[in-house]
Amino acid sequence: MWIGVDSEKDLEIIRHEYSNREDERWGYKKTIFSQDGKSITRYFIKSGESAEIVARNKSVLRILRGSGVIADRDNARYQEDAVFSIEGNSNMKALESTSAEVITL
Repeated sequence: MWIGVDSEKDLEIIRHEYSNREDERWGYKKTIFSQDGKSITRYFIKSGESAEIVARNKSVLRILRGSGVIADRDNARYQEDAVFSIEGNSNMKALESTSAEVITL
């Protein structure tokens, strides 16, 4: 992502976008919310890449956009607006660039 920084406000926007974000070779993951064992983590997986989705206890995996397969679920296909219950880690392979959230309560 490229953004020109012309003011303090622009710099704050960039700082907010990159806060709690971990870049990986397959894309990035970003912690949106985390408190008292509850969390929301957003994953962005580039097309053609695989990523390990980390989930504690029972969690919900919500696909915001994209399509691909979840290898741990007998290669279950996913697409936009799909929701899965997951426990433990899962491996996702993106056929299209994918944005997903893991919600742990």
